[in-house]
Amino acid sequence: MNLNELDHTAIDFVDPSTQLGPIVDTQGFAAWRIAPSTVLIQVDVDLDKLSAPELRELLNSYAAEWSRVILDLSNSLFVGAVCLELFAELNSRSRAHDFQWSVIGSHPLRRLLRAARAEEEFPVTNSVEGAMRALAEAEKSLEAS
Repeated sequence: MNLNELDHTAIDFVDPSTQLGPIVDTQGFAAWRIAPSTVLIQVDVDLDKLSAPELRELLNSYAAEWSRVILDLSNSLFVGAVCLELFAELNSRSRAHDFQWSVIGSHPLRRLLRAARAEEEFPVTNSVEGAMRALAEAEKSLEAS
């Protein structure tokens, strides 16, 4: 799989030598190393109470191993309220550890965040490139503080 298939815009600054292919590829989830300290977790299933435990386990294992995680929900047609809990956990981990995260959103995710009045609470972007920029900005703000 090519990273450009995951994104809506061209990715110019991701080093192709770091793209090792899927680290894990299970039914509904795939993880890709896209930079030396960054993993992208692609979610190809609806995010609900049935799929959330598997995603939580995957996120916990990668958050412990990688300092930057991008969660790609752009292919998820349904994003349930359980997503808010997962995002809150990621925010807590981000504040407590040397860890940054970002999410590539879908229309269902944005609708959920708008309904929950949580649009500003989580680092939601439109593309892999945007997520990489958000991670870089978060790291800069941590260094400045």
